Amino acid sequence: MRLRPVARLKAGAFAVLVALSAVLPAAHAAELTAPPRVLRDDVLPGTGRAQHLGHLPHRAYLRLAFTLAARDRADLDTYVAEVDDPDSPRYRQYLRGSQFAARYGRTVAEIERLRAYLEGNGFHIDDVHSGRLVVDASASAADVERTLGIRLDTWRDPASGRVFYGNATPPELPADPGYLVADIAGLTDRAVRRPTVSFGGADGLTPAQLRDAQGSVSNTRGDRSGPRPRVALAEFAGFRPQDVAAYDRRFALASPAPELRLVDGGPVDGDAGRAAVEAEIETVQAVAPDTATVVFSAENSAAGEVDAWQSVIDAGIPVAMTGWGAPEEQRTGSGMRAIDLVLEEGAAEGVGFYAPADHGSEASDDSGGGVLFPASDPHVTAVGAADDAATGGTESGRGRSAVFAQPWWQARWVGVDPYGRREVPDVTARVVRGPVVHADGRWRTAGGTGVATALWTALAAGYDQRAASLQQPRLGFAPPTLYRFTLGRGAVAGVLQAGGWVPFDGARAAAPSRPNRLHG
Repeated sequence: MRLRPVARLKAGAFAVLVALSAVLPAAHAAELTAPPRVLRDDVLPGTGRAQHLGHLPHRAYLRLAFTLAARDRADLDTYVAEVDDPDSPRYRQYLRGSQFAARYGRTVAEIERLRAYLEGNGFHIDDVHSGRLVVDASASAADVERTLGIRLDTWRDPASGRVFYGNATPPELPADPGYLVADIAGLTDRAVRRPTVSFGGADGLTPAQLRDAQGSVSNTRGDRSGPRPRVALAEFAGFRPQDVAAYDRRFALASPAPELRLVDGGPVDGDAGRAAVEAEIETVQAVAPDTATVVFSAENSAAGEVDAWQSVIDAGIPVAMTGWGAPEEQRTGSGMRAIDLVLEEGAAEGVGFYAPADHGSEASDDSGGGVLFPASDPHVTAVGAADDAATGGTESGRGRSAVFAQPWWQARWVGVDPYGRREVPDVTARVVRGPVVHADGRWRTAGGTGVATALWTALAAGYDQRAASLQQPRLGFAPPTLYRFTLGRGAVAGVLQAGGWVPFDGARAAAPSRPNRLHG
């Protein structure tokens, strides 16, 4: 129906409009004139030479994660920077989850408006997470297309033969509740997260040899004076408890059995990548035998990734890792920013995240592109692996983000990057000979950046355990602290020894040409 200009309305009709405007809630009145919320970069990345197969069947069922914009994001950014800054009076004054939700999460009334809109369009609300920044919902492809004004199509990747789906145009929502939404994860499954653990023969290091090689202090029950530390592993595959138990028996480790928590029902194919998950669990237990590991196993999807990290935060586990990643160029910009917001929530609450820095495509070069996310996120400690970085050996994962600007802590203690981009990795681990692990029913030697990440995660858990026994704050997001004390005054070894953690061999940088990457 075409509306006539107001000037041509009869007096009686104009009076009716005035009366209606008086009783409409302000938010709904604004909705009549406000433009829709368009998530412009929440679209399928370039399909390249992929073969277009046609329309995604309407009966397909999608799990989506609606990430909401934080209230007062500028203040959140400032708060997290101060919490992470060793020179700030707010250093390590972490928020509790309830405090974060009250300060930066959306209000209950706002969440209810979004819930009502989605349910009214055929969606099922699956969960509202603790920080009130992530709402999980599911719906048929038909309802998703109709509600968001998009078309979902399918393609076949020419290299792998894998079929994927996605939206070629950005989703739209009414101004209210659309103003709440920063990203909708799950509209495409183009990106596939892959494990970064590699395997060789069975001549790897035993747990005792591994602890000695890393220069770490064991946190076995015998010398434990603080509470048992917990480590979360965000994974996209399952694990077999009998494999981990066989490892513990062989090396007489009294580690607690790992706990499995399925996220959104867990992975579709839990066996793909299972060996990597087992290697990561066993590496953490080898270096920190007293650590309780909790595995958050999610579907290998954008929504699964958001929910895995958010579930870690919901559980209040202070040290978390993943051995998986996908190239930045295969992801949506809004999707990465959505996960960045979740990780920033974790940083505000004192959670330390670790992820493997590696290259995801042959297009990578030193000026950007190709690096893996989430390691490239500025709220994650990016971990590289080197056979002997101190003597110029090979190192994985060196590069720059094409998405994230250089964080303040790199600019302050390393120097301004000529490209203005986030550099990775932050730390490295020498993996001249990796640990022996029991994975997929056999003994093997594990290596790669996934193992390096597990090593650093275990060291952080050991630090937190000792800090708790001394009634000191936990490490939280590590790079600002490590950069400050290593590059700022070269005293990191003594400082960390005072806290009971000795992760460094001589407290020197990984390589003279790359002083930002610390050696553990």
